[in-house]
Amino acid sequence: MPILLPTINQSPKLKLVARVDGIPLYSGPKFQELLYNVDQKYYPSMKKDFKEAIYNTKRLIPCIVNSKGFWRKLSLILGWGVYMSAGTVGFYDVNRKKVYLILSSMTGFLTLYSNYHVLGVQCHEFQHVACHLSPQAAAYAWRVEEQWYHVFLIKAVELGRLEHGAVRALMPLFKMLNKAEARGRSFQQAYLIFKTLANFAPEPWIANNFLKIGNALRQGKWLIRADEWLYLYFFEAASYAYHNLIQEYHLTRYTDPDVSMYYQELFAPSEIVAMMASIDFKNPISVKIMHYGLDALNKA
Repeated sequence: MPILLPTINQSPKLKLVARVDGIPLYSGPKFQELLYNVDQKYYPSMKKDFKEAIYNTKRLIPCIVNSKGFWRKLSLILGWGVYMSAGTVGFYDVNRKKVYLILSSMTGFLTLYSNYHVLGVQCHEFQHVACHLSPQAAAYAWRVEEQWYHVFLIKAVELGRLEHGAVRALMPLFKMLNKAEARGRSFQQAYLIFKTLANFAPEPWIANNFLKIGNALRQGKWLIRADEWLYLYFFEAASYAYHNLIQEYHLTRYTDPDVSMYYQELFAPSEIVAMMASIDFKNPISVKIMHYGLDALNKA
């Protein structure tokens, strides 16, 4: 069911709630009410948790932005940490321990958005929250992540993207990456992933690319255009692995995920369950992980 949102010019009660590298984000009672009404409708068993996060702890913030060039600037600032679906943008601020759902960037018109896209983005972000703040959630998510990685690696070998032996070498490292993400150290651990990918690369230049990306991650950096190269290199194998999840867990496709993000799994295991949540925000695994995330975020 689509909803019309007020803009900054039409809602004087909106207040500045945060700045992201100088970009102002605004929110107000109307936005809180709209999000809470949607959440309690689709997740009635968690309505108290959502009420706590939206109104009391204010860890879940529905907002609007008044900046022309916002999308490009935000993607440059936060990079892979931003997820967007049909105009709704979500990101989890690790330092502030807050989830921002940016519902609109329009400044002079009413904005039309779908509940499904907002719920998909919200559920997506809470998978990251849960796996970052709750070791229980990360351990629970591994059951899905392990299956995805196994199918992904086998397909990558079949396609000639990786040499034989990659599955056995990389699976233990991805399990370690899952645990590292729960400790907030996934970038450092991801270096070992890319170093090992280089060992099983079919060509020297491909191995060199993997090593460059791994070295940057070890320093907490991200190479420009690395995302585009990884996406193109592994897209077919990643797509196959997600199609397998859809069939295995009988997911209902409420929205189509942003396939241009099919590379983040190599350094953030929670991206797998996050993409699963984007596809079907009502599936029981994603809902359970989101509950872990809500509880952990409210207590943070």
